[in-house]
Amino acid sequence: MNYIGYTYAEQGIRFDEAMELIQKALKLKPDSGYIIDSLGWVYFQKGLYDEAVHYLEKAAKLTADDPTINEHLGDAYFKKKDFERSLQHYKKSLSLKHPDEEKVKQKIIEVEKLLRK
Repeated sequence: MNYIGYTYAEQGIRFDEAMELIQKALKLKPDSGYIIDSLGWVYFQKGLYDEAVHYLEKAAKLTADDPTINEHLGDAYFKKKDFERSLQHYKKSLSLKHPDEEKVKQKIIEVEKLLRK
């Protein structure tokens, strides 16, 4: 359920169904950082950044060693224009060996430019 819901969110489609699937998965595993991340990512994709940060922070605490969760949290803070926190999570994502290091490095460069303004 989580995988399908996350996939919908990642593709920017069927948000209501994605939310429903992820919430069902969360009932089965309420302390799963990965499922909570998926829920936060649905909120992010819907443009609801406060809700996204809420769930992504929780996911990052539960699964602190996951580079993608930290990238997601960095993305959410970026959208909220909290560039310091965004940078912190992008750097953590990179330190955790994110599978797409170049993408995260580009995000870091972008945030650092914004912080110098």
